[in-house]
Amino acid sequence: MPNIPQYKNRIDGLDTRPIMRAADASADTARATVSTYNLLGRQVADAAGAIGGAVTDWQEERDRVKATEEISQGSAVGAALNATLAQEMNELVNTTDPNILPQKVQEFYANRVETALGDFTTKFSTKQGQEYATQITTRMRQHFFEVGAGATSTAKGSALRQNMVTLANQSSVAAREDPTSLNLQLHLIDTTTEGMISSNAKWLTPDQVAALRADAQRTRGEVVKAAGVGMAQI
Repeated sequence: MPNIPQYKNRIDGLDTRPIMRAADASADTARATVSTYNLLGRQVADAAGAIGGAVTDWQEERDRVKATEEISQGSAVGAALNATLAQEMNELVNTTDPNILPQKVQEFYANRVETALGDFTTKFSTKQGQEYATQITTRMRQHFFEVGAGATSTAKGSALRQNMVTLANQSSVAAREDPTSLNLQLHLIDTTTEGMISSNAKWLTPDQVAALRADAQRTRGEVVKAAGVGMAQI
């Protein structure tokens, strides 16, 4: 069999170790470069975060300053608005016929109070300012509703008691002139009293209802006396 020499990939006298060291150095350089870029990336990200945080802090501080200004100015505007609405409500109550006062008060509340409070809230743009405006308008809305209801109740009660005086005078005259109408007059007093109480139940307090019924009892007594005078004159 022929003797075939094996081929060896080697050049006599050539040392390959410097080439390997160069390759290792290139790899180290590449790794160092990647590490440097990673570090720079983190530094940029940290810087961006710091800048973003500073911008957020500045915006929050700006909003706090603006909210303080809004609330400071809004408190003065709110106080003036409250005084104006109170004056207008008083004028309405004092100059309106008690029999139509409930309707007028409701119109004032819906058209004047609600519109004014809506305009008031538009003066606030910050979150804190809007929260303040909501609290103020809620309290003012409740206040004027209660004031209107109270004024209406008082006026209604007074008007109904005045109606009872008128009824007493008319029934007394009728009973004196026609004593035979006594039972009719007493029935009229009872029916009229309960009818007035029922139709105004939402406005009258328990004390006002009791006062009206007490007035009715006094009226009944006056009518009975009037009928007696009429009988004596026959």
